[in-house]
Amino acid sequence: MMDSSEKYPADLTETVESTSVPNSTKQRQKNQRKKKQIEAKPFRFMDLPKDIRNMIYEICFVRSLTIAPLRNFIRRRLYRREIVDDRRWKKYSAYQYQWDSYPAFAKAAGAYDLPSRNGSMQGLRIYWSSIPTATQQEIIDLNDGRMNALSKTKSDLKQTSDIEHMVGTLNGILRISNSQRHYVSGLFGIKLMRTCTQIREETAEFVYGRNKFSFDTVDRHSDDVFDNEPENIPGFPHPGGDPQTVEQLSRCLEQLFDRQVHYNRFIWYDHFLHFLTRIGPFNASKLKNVKFRGVFKTLNEDGYPRGSSVCFLNLLPIYTVVLDKVCTDLRKVTLELGEESPPTNKEVIGRTIQMLAEGIPRLQQLRLGDQDIPRTEDGRPAYNAPSKKPQNDGCCTYRHWEKVVEER
Repeated sequence: MMDSSEKYPADLTETVESTSVPNSTKQRQKNQRKKKQIEAKPFRFMDLPKDIRNMIYEICFVRSLTIAPLRNFIRRRLYRREIVDDRRWKKYSAYQYQWDSYPAFAKAAGAYDLPSRNGSMQGLRIYWSSIPTATQQEIIDLNDGRMNALSKTKSDLKQTSDIEHMVGTLNGILRISNSQRHYVSGLFGIKLMRTCTQIREETAEFVYGRNKFSFDTVDRHSDDVFDNEPENIPGFPHPGGDPQTVEQLSRCLEQLFDRQVHYNRFIWYDHFLHFLTRIGPFNASKLKNVKFRGVFKTLNEDGYPRGSSVCFLNLLPIYTVVLDKVCTDLRKVTLELGEESPPTNKEVIGRTIQMLAEGIPRLQQLRLGDQDIPRTEDGRPAYNAPSKKPQNDGCCTYRHWEKVVEER
């Protein structure tokens, strides 16, 4: 008769462990190789849901400040092999961008106020003017207009400070000077756009469609800029005033994006057209919100000529044609007048603004002057914005075109 202790061992775990076969060295090596392959496998970005990818694009590419595509002057430390004297820094220029509120046209010693290149946040203050709101007007009236500052207003924009208000006048009209600090970083992850065609199409909508772009035209061109190959400028009229033919315009637009063509002086030095040559027709078609800063008059208040006689009267006919034919997603154009005396030739200026309003049928918003109110992502005013426009800011004669565009 068999002993029960022999049939059923007391320590069952010992029996199981003794009968299990340990992994061989070959199997362990195979498992290690498989683990390394999994760890080394690239992250499949396109496997993420579309809404998650859009959140990443917005963090990388969308900013609350207006972008001004310009040539930046930067410096870097010299490599040891480059040192020939006491200099330790090298200054150079690169076509990049700046913040519209902080233009830097000179060869600065560093990157002060330029967009950060490492993703670090910067606190930058922007300024704009408006007329008093109903509440602000009541406070000013109670103090008989002797106030210099008003209480701060809370902003609905993300990563911004409260809005500060200062009371002032312009041409005898009461105005409020507003300022607000934005905490932003420069764009980063731009190389992601070159990954594949699908990502390029998705990111272009954020980089060029969700940001605002500004172009300064004041004293940008010399008086003889149109003497150099004017037939290659899209939208530039013939000497008699006749517009370009369809064939001529098509050829000019094709050359505008041809890197093998030698650009004439106007295209190369014009901020807006030069920007289009850099980003190409696909990205240019995604632009939705652009602003041009310039003047209509070529004389200063003292009657002396400005630095350049090229003004909005010359530039807007060209820009209108290019915006209509190239920027097919365009929705908003802002014309911000620089420092100039009040316009006198109102008929000519009115025809120019009319040509802009009627020349871009898809345009939904036209803003004249610097009265544009910061808005949230869903289009709401970022604070209690005034419901009326100032009556004497140099553009009041032509503001009915703003309404025409919106109603259209």
